[in-house]
Amino acid sequence: MQYYLFEYVQVVINCAIIRGLRYNRATPTFHQWRDNRQVYGLNFASKDDADNFAQAMLSSLDILNSVLTYHLFT
Repeated sequence: MQYYLFEYVQVVINCAIIRGLRYNRATPTFHQWRDNRQVYGLNFASKDDADNFAQAMLSSLDILNSVLTYHLFT
């Protein structure tokens, strides 16, 4: 088994959260989502990190869907 020590790691993802985006928790620490063109995936160091990300993503999708629903029916 190998161990790696990283003093500083930065990961940046630039992905629009759009209507129709499908989000999936494939495992407790690997989540993926897809839009019309591409599949994205993130592997998290801990379940807590993954849960925090999932909560933010699902909250964003709920807001997006509620705003779209509001505009469609008003």
